[in-house]
Amino acid sequence: MLTKNVSHPTSNLCDHLHEPIDFFDHVHMSLYPSLEELKVQSIIDSQNNGPSTPQSDCQRPLSQINPTLSGNCNMDNNMSSYNICGRPVTCVSTISGIFPQSGMGCGVNSMSIAPFTPSGALCLPLPAPFDCVDIKPGVRLVTLCKNEFGKVGIQLKEIQKGIFVSFVEGFSPAALGGVRFGDQVLEINDILVTGCSGTRSMEILKSSTPNNIKLVLRDRPFERVITVHKDSLGAIGVHVRNGLIKAIVKDSSAARNGLLTNHQIIEINGQNVVGLKDKDLLQLMEESKTPMKVTIIPKTFYDKLTRSLPTGQLRLQMDRSLPFV
Repeated sequence: MLTKNVSHPTSNLCDHLHEPIDFFDHVHMSLYPSLEELKVQSIIDSQNNGPSTPQSDCQRPLSQINPTLSGNCNMDNNMSSYNICGRPVTCVSTISGIFPQSGMGCGVNSMSIAPFTPSGALCLPLPAPFDCVDIKPGVRLVTLCKNEFGKVGIQLKEIQKGIFVSFVEGFSPAALGGVRFGDQVLEINDILVTGCSGTRSMEILKSSTPNNIKLVLRDRPFERVITVHKDSLGAIGVHVRNGLIKAIVKDSSAARNGLLTNHQIIEINGQNVVGLKDKDLLQLMEESKTPMKVTIIPKTFYDKLTRSLPTGQLRLQMDRSLPFV
């Protein structure tokens, strides 16, 4: 007796139910430093995803146009651009699966936006390098020493049971070690200072040995870094008084990227501006290139950090060095 194998569709369905699904294969979420970058990327994506057109000769690999040249001298004719170190540059002709050929090559649109190498080859944009201006997650260990006056060059304040750096003296060991205004101090020489007062934390710091003072820091938890672009007049669209954002211009880059009023400007491109006069702050903003990174903090936390600190100390002695990149 012959039997016929009958497949049950429900069995195949059940088998697929147990297969792991990678959520990130279906959802792609990109982050951009500013709204302007997002808009530019949207223009690039719309051009790259345009209607397909027949591939012209200049878009085809050289080996297909002239087969006699293929293989001569063991050269890769599809990748003919090299950097100053003699290494090949990844170009569009070899990655057509990432960048479609439409809108590139001979028939390039005059409104197309894409980076070019010095040799003229159209190449993939590379991600921006790590920027020390941005606020980093996690904690870090900093090892300091005392100067000839027996100080490391910081002052500590207690806010909501946490210990925070309210002042960093210029050219001090703390400034050279990368400690910044607004950093949270978690430990001093393996002593947990969370819950301690600012006075007690300073006593622990002062009683430390001159060398190998270890601080565990969290990077500026109250602050935010926002990327803005200047307009044709060189403005970003904020009205500042004593370093405090009082108003934001409608439809400006500051408005588009989420700068808020009643926030104190702490840094411009990573350079501390706490205590500066408004004219000096505005001059620094005018001299900065675009895009510009503005670090802000809510006024309530700024007032708690700088309370009882003399204005002259903030203006004349605060560390103004640029961050290490």
